Amino acid sequence: MLLLDRPLFFSSIGTDSTQLVKNKINLQNNLNSVSNNNSLFVAVGNNGKILYSIIENTWVPINEFTNENLNKVIWDGSKFIVVGNNSIIATSPTGVDWSLQQNVNISTNIKNIKYFDGIYTILNDNGDLFYSLNLSYWEKRSTGQNNPIKDVVTSLDWIRIT
Repeated sequence: MLLLDRPLFFSSIGTDSTQLVKNKINLQNNLNSVSNNNSLFVAVGNNGKILYSIIENTWVPINEFTNENLNKVIWDGSKFIVVGNNSIIATSPTGVDWSLQQNVNISTNIKNIKYFDGIYTILNDNGDLFYSLNLSYWEKRSTGQNNPIKDVVTSLDWIRIT
């Protein structure tokens, strides 16, 4: 599934498919990220927009719990996690009912989140790296980089910062 700047999805059937199917979504807001848990897709976007889909060309909007831009959604194996501007972190085991994380100890626009082996990492709009074990308490981590970080890739043996 591809997500473009405009509210368009392109999807294919199977891993060896060579054709993409265009799925237009009638939205006023841009979408920023999409994730799935093998049975449900969740997409997030500007002005608190969240949509879910069981069938790729039928998307259902969810009542927004914020007007902040939502920048990234992931599935960590047991729940969807959304991050956004003004320190927004929300979780949902279903992708439909969302709970805001309370008492988050950072105040920044969160641009990206990753999860690996019990550790969550986020990047803010300055490219600062934070990590957490519980999504509430975040520890800023020095990276030794002079340039802002745009992404983090994790594996069993290393963390790569780009």
